[in-house]
Amino acid sequence: MSTQTATKVFLFASIVFTVGWVSRTSFSDFCYNTFRHRPDAYGTENIMFGADKIDATTNIVLSNGALDPWRCGGVDRNLSASIVVIPHIAGAAHHLDLRAPSTFDPPAVVAARREIASVMRQWLH
Repeated sequence: MSTQTATKVFLFASIVFTVGWVSRTSFSDFCYNTFRHRPDAYGTENIMFGADKIDATTNIVLSNGALDPWRCGGVDRNLSASIVVIPHIAGAAHHLDLRAPSTFDPPAVVAARREIASVMRQWLH
């Protein structure tokens, strides 16, 4: 890998992890301006993780922290009655709602955990 390419990759990773993306458009624009290439908006998720087949699943809760640098790639609405989204949890970063509770948790994270538990209880009854 050339020094120039390594610098671009480092720049990309630094921005993703420190600034986050407001939208897929800003991510696409960054890629084009830096690499002269626009990524397929959902191609990687579909190929690597089966995102194009999510409707074949049931009983999934998807959550997005408002401070998570990956939030622009998250799902922001319920996909079905059993694929439920907890969108844009204020004060939450990557996986904060999935970690053990703490007295330092923002109120929105506590509320999100309650909502997740409520959804899961409905599935079990």
